[in-house]
Amino acid sequence: MIKKLLVFLCLTVFFNTSARSDLIQTPYSGKPDKEPTITNEFKANDMRAVVIYIGGGNGQFKWSSSKMTSDFPVTKAVIDLHKKNITVLAPDWPYPMPLGAGVKYHCEKRCSDDHLYRLLGVMEYAQKMYPKKPIWIAGHSNGSISVEHFVKLLKKLNRLPELSGAIISGSRPETKINVPELKLAFVAHKQDSCKKTIENFDSLIKKHQEWLKNNFSVTWIEGGNNSGRYAKMGGSVGGPPVGCVGGTHSYEFAEEEATTKFRSIILGK
Repeated sequence: MIKKLLVFLCLTVFFNTSARSDLIQTPYSGKPDKEPTITNEFKANDMRAVVIYIGGGNGQFKWSSSKMTSDFPVTKAVIDLHKKNITVLAPDWPYPMPLGAGVKYHCEKRCSDDHLYRLLGVMEYAQKMYPKKPIWIAGHSNGSISVEHFVKLLKKLNRLPELSGAIISGSRPETKINVPELKLAFVAHKQDSCKKTIENFDSLIKKHQEWLKNNFSVTWIEGGNNSGRYAKMGGSVGGPPVGCVGGTHSYEFAEEEATTKFRSIILGK
C-alpha cells in the first residue's frame, strides 16, 4: 500500500510539473483558406495573461507529437511561464527565418506579410480563447525583429491597443521600435556572450528610452554561464557567430531567473 502511494505521489508531481501543451492550428488572419499556423499552447492554471513567443535563430521549433517542448534555455524559460499563471503560445513556421550575421541583414521572411499575418492570427486566437486577458508578445534575439515589424503592423491597422506590451530579449542591435504608446521591456544578460549584442546595449537602450520614455524598461539577467552544451553553437557560414546562440546570450543555467523576471514584467509583480 505504501509503495502504491509513493508511486501515485511521484506521478502526481511529474504531471503537475511537466509542460501541459497542445498542438493547435491557429487560422491565418483574414484568409481562412490559407494554411493555418501550427502553434504549441502551454496552458496555465489560474491564468492571468498570455504571451506569444517568437524564437531566435531561424525561428522554427519544429513541433510535433514527439517534440512538444524544448530544453533550449530561453525557450524553456518562456515555456515555464505556464507554471506561473501565464499561458504561452509558441507558433511554428512553415519556413526558416534566419537573418544572418552582421548589421546588414536581410529581413525577408521575418518582415513578410505571411509571417506577420500568421502572428496576427495567433493573437486573434488568444483574444477569442482568453477574452479580457492581457496579451504580450516576446521575441528573443532574431525574434526581436519579428516583434518590431508586428508592432508596426498593429499600429498601421489601428490595433495596437489590443496588445498589452512587448518584450525584446537578447535583442538584435538593429531593432527599432519607435512606438511611444507601446509598453516595451528590454531583457538581456549583463555578460551576453554575443559580441555584437553586448557592444550595442547602450545605444539600443538609449534610443528606446528617448522614444518610449516611461513605457520602456530594462531588466537584466545575472546568473548562468557559458559552460553548457549550447554555448559554443554557431559560427557556421552564413549563421550566427559563436556566442550568439546559447550560453549567457540565451540565459543558459539561468532559466529559473529568466522565468521569474519575464513573469514580473508581464504581470507587473
